[in-house]
Amino acid sequence: MRIERIDRIGLELGTQSKSYLHVEEDDPLSAVAELRRTRTMSRDAWQIRIETQMRLSCTRDVFLLQGSLRAWEGANEVCRREWDRAIARDFL
Repeated sequence: MRIERIDRIGLELGTQSKSYLHVEEDDPLSAVAELRRTRTMSRDAWQIRIETQMRLSCTRDVFLLQGSLRAWEGANEVCRREWDRAIARDFL
């Protein structure tokens, strides 16, 4: 995780990202993109963390989009959202 510090206000910002992109040769419908990111902020005893994930793939007829977001304040999870959508390709 990359950490940056803003000394003037005592804030630490952290970022970590990972991506995975894959497609089989001669099979465009096998394409997959996955992204994960973690962001943190802290000052003294205050700490928050946000984790996001996204996965995009497709079939002949639809794009498949899955995503999630989770947020913590200290050790307590304060938010969780998940999405799972099929989006018509409309000849794309």
